[in-house]
Amino acid sequence: MMLRTLALAATTLTALGALGCSDPVPPPSQGGVSINIGPASPQPDGTSCQRTTGHNALIGNPPPTQSAKGGPVVDGEGGAEVSCRVSGAGRFSVSGKVKAGSVTFSLRGGELSAEKDGTGTGSVASFDTKGLNLSAPTTTPCTLTTVQVKAGAAWGRFECNAYVDSQSPTNAHCRSTGVFLLENCDQ
Repeated sequence: MMLRTLALAATTLTALGALGCSDPVPPPSQGGVSINIGPASPQPDGTSCQRTTGHNALIGNPPPTQSAKGGPVVDGEGGAEVSCRVSGAGRFSVSGKVKAGSVTFSLRGGELSAEKDGTGTGSVASFDTKGLNLSAPTTTPCTLTTVQVKAGAAWGRFECNAYVDSQSPTNAHCRSTGVFLLENCDQ
């Protein structure tokens, strides 16, 4: 009887111990972006860029640069929304969306090399209430350049020579450059 009681107690303690041990909650995704929009060079015939003097859209305090990650926004804090996925090794698949205030940035179908200054491509889009709803056409993807990348995090530069608003009556055709940061992403 005593062995049975001890066995039951040991089983109960093991079960209770298992309940107390769970994986820690991962930190929320965070991100930042610095976007510069201006006229294309050369400007395709019959097109114009409404931001001829240049337009900057920023997320982060401060936003990322190619030499500093800045102060990224955190998903769920202050109304910010960040979702991202960075997976792979050698070549990384990168996608994400960062929204804060009136600015939204997204990167779809991105591919980055693990090497610093390695290149890849991706589809970049942005929206802000002071600028335009612009994106790179799938036929003309943006060039992505690695600053730093690993599974779950990507920091890079982008350059989009065709950054357009297909809904614009003036057939807006601009150029966009910038820096993005995605951290604590799904892998």
